Amino acid sequence: MKTSALAIWSLVTGILGFCCIGPFGILPAIICGHMALSRMKQSGGQLGGGGMAIAGLVLGYLGLAL
Repeated sequence: MKTSALAIWSLVTGILGFCCIGPFGILPAIICGHMALSRMKQSGGQLGGGGMAIAGLVLGYLGLAL
């Protein structure tokens, strides 16, 4: 199973947005996370990384709330 690059980017930008760069990382984390989850559903199990995408989404939404 291949890990989704969008899931990795969601996690990375979520961490950076939450800790360092603020909204410039938060919005891409949310967008990439949703896109990654959508592509994983469409792939029929060929793509992995759902946990990373969800973690990026959580960090993105937490940063947006704060």
